[in-house]
Amino acid sequence: FATDPAIASCCLPVKGEGFSIRGFIKDQGTLSLIAPANSKHNPLAPLFACLVGEIKHEAVAMALDNQPAGRLDPPLLLGLDEITQICPVPIDQWLAGVGGLGIQIIPVVHGISQLKERYGDDAAQTILNTTGCKVLFGGITDDHQLERYSKLSGTVHMKVTGQDSHSEHPVMSPAMIRMLPK
Repeated sequence: FATDPAIASCCLPVKGEGFSIRGFIKDQGTLSLIAPANSKHNPLAPLFACLVGEIKHEAVAMALDNQPAGRLDPPLLLGLDEITQICPVPIDQWLAGVGGLGIQIIPVVHGISQLKERYGDDAAQTILNTTGCKVLFGGITDDHQLERYSKLSGTVHMKVTGQDSHSEHPVMSPAMIRMLPK
């Protein structure tokens, strides 16, 4: 981003008018970083990753300074849509490191394959393991992903009609997950 004069000039505010990360966090500000997600080599992606990385770093420092609680108050939410495309931060390292600090991270991706392509297989699995809540939308067509979430949803024992026995059924079959309503 620094090689593009227009983008680089945005990073050099007039003296005394810069962006205060601590003030932003304390005031519970909202920052929307918007760029087209049409390329893995978007010139804004490094700038966005740098800025979000600095916000996360400062939030962790503020949380650790808040002794004895050791939590950020008020808390910080990082809602990171299109994280693999326009804000490629090391989310696999961040998710495990902010637990209990008052920093919530919600990464949004369009499938496990995006995570694997950007971060690799092991890091993608780390991201899945450290993301406590997974929200799925209908239309998933990846058989492996559908099976994975069907298994994660668990099973239920149901009484067989007209018999004295029970049978085990998935709470959500792959087909049910694929056809989730909008």
